[in-house]
Amino acid sequence: MVIASDDATFGYPGVPNLAAPPGMHTWILQKLIGRMKAAELIFTGKAISARQADEWGLITRAVPLDRLRDETLALARELAALSPLALKRTRAFMYALEDMPFSDVPEAALEAVSSAFDSADSKEARLAFNEKRAPVWIGK
Repeated sequence: MVIASDDATFGYPGVPNLAAPPGMHTWILQKLIGRMKAAELIFTGKAISARQADEWGLITRAVPLDRLRDETLALARELAALSPLALKRTRAFMYALEDMPFSDVPEAALEAVSSAFDSADSKEARLAFNEKRAPVWIGK
């Protein structure tokens, strides 16, 4: 996740400035915004604004510079309050889905959810929900 100040810019100046491709960014950028938009950014080296990067899905959100620290810390606190095991498993699942054929997704999703329900954190989440209290995570 990326929170950027609304005065930030993003670009890939490798082709015009180094006469070289930006390497791994090419693969990642095409996945995020599609080949056409990625080609424009990579070939021209032109920078885009944080607002444009936000609209294209390159960043999580753009915020005023004077709110950047507070917004970033708020997101960090929100994530820190969640089960570390659930975050780790969900992140791994999201990355696995990137290259998975859609026909394999239902089985992978069922496996991900089923295996998570056996964890102590998942059991604690359900118990805390029923008891209307905040969960206490143990990361297992």
